[in-house]
Amino acid sequence: MWTVKDNSRLIYAYQNDANINYLSEQLATIGEFGFSSREQIYGKADELKRSIDEKNEKVKSLTAEIPTLKSEISQLHYLFSTMSSTSKPDAMTQIKLAAAQEIADKYGIRTEGDISSLEKRLKLLPNYISSIKDEISEEQLKLKRVSDLIAAYEKIVEGNYIDNLIRAQREQELAKNGEKRT
Repeated sequence: MWTVKDNSRLIYAYQNDANINYLSEQLATIGEFGFSSREQIYGKADELKRSIDEKNEKVKSLTAEIPTLKSEISQLHYLFSTMSSTSKPDAMTQIKLAAAQEIADKYGIRTEGDISSLEKRLKLLPNYISSIKDEISEEQLKLKRVSDLIAAYEKIVEGNYIDNLIRAQREQELAKNGEKRT
């Protein structure tokens, strides 16, 4: 990985290093996020994954709310238009009115004018969902950069640096013990 040349016919120099930009990107990621330890890098990756998952759930929830809200607004309009009627409602109309009254109670709607707040929410929901999706996209880009950094880190130190030092020390001790026996 470290001495790969862009042009194999030229001598090795930093201008002819295929990995220099890759390593520079990793350093930029370290600087941008202010990482100073391996744990911070892995912690940030976990934090971004959790945040993306939570926001995806929020988008699903809000997207599912749109048709429900449309239906409830329609039922509320029906409630207030029927309440102004002077005739006695039939059984089916009474059931519809009872359901609409539950919706009115759920949202604290007392007059037809109060419905406008729900209509405004319905109108703004697509914009809100879009802004959450934009945040998800930004966080996915950050997660990609952090994941690339993790991959580079793992490739450079081949796992855990401390484990590698301990392994090397044991190998040296075994080699010394082998030399003493002969």
